[in-house]
Amino acid sequence: MSHLPPEICDHIVDLLHGEPETLKACCLVSKSWVSCARNHLFGEVAFRSLNDLKAWEETFPDPANSPACHTRSLFIACAQDIPTAVVGEGSWIDEFSSVVRLSVLSAHEACSASQLIKLVCSLPLLEDLDVAGQVVDDHKDDGTITQFPTSPPLTGTLKLDLVQGIEAITRQLLELPNGIHFRMLKFKWYLGRDDPRWTVATMEACSGTLESIDINSTKLCEFCPFSFYGPTVGLHLRLHQGIREWVR
Repeated sequence: MSHLPPEICDHIVDLLHGEPETLKACCLVSKSWVSCARNHLFGEVAFRSLNDLKAWEETFPDPANSPACHTRSLFIACAQDIPTAVVGEGSWIDEFSSVVRLSVLSAHEACSASQLIKLVCSLPLLEDLDVAGQVVDDHKDDGTITQFPTSPPLTGTLKLDLVQGIEAITRQLLELPNGIHFRMLKFKWYLGRDDPRWTVATMEACSGTLESIDINSTKLCEFCPFSFYGPTVGLHLRLHQGIREWVR
């Protein structure tokens, strides 16, 4: 194996992407295989509790040797602990510089909208954002957004499946320095808890890039001027029956 061209060795390791134990063994066999094996071992990272996060920090105390740079998809299920986990420069999140997809779950306790936005802005290549559960509206003029001179591209999918908090998240996303450019919006929304005008504003902010809208809401039509989306070539509206009838 050591006499094979590097690209052949990388291809062999790629074929083992679904075999984590074998990939770990590859890391022990040859130092040259470590980077390729880590791409698969750490391509997706999940923190399901604050203990998981602490264990990560203890296992990889040196950012220079952390495998976080290989992570493309990050899942956080301890969203209520984000305020204590993110402390600014030098925090664990800064190591995840290659993440393009962030999924956050706050099933039992609500997380803070401003802390969620800090997470978003700490991931320079982020394209897709998926938030489920509950989000607390703690918006205030505390300089949260202005702390970040730039923001990630956000060109993929924004998926929000929330009991409450869509208004809180969308309002702060609209304040990001580089704006939002999502191609797909997927909202599951419990009306009555949030102001639908912020959902409308989000769609309008993405009107130049938007290709697909999937909104689980039967009442949004009375607030939203969907008609100007109708002639857009390639735009797919997959909405509730009431909204489709309203568009027609």
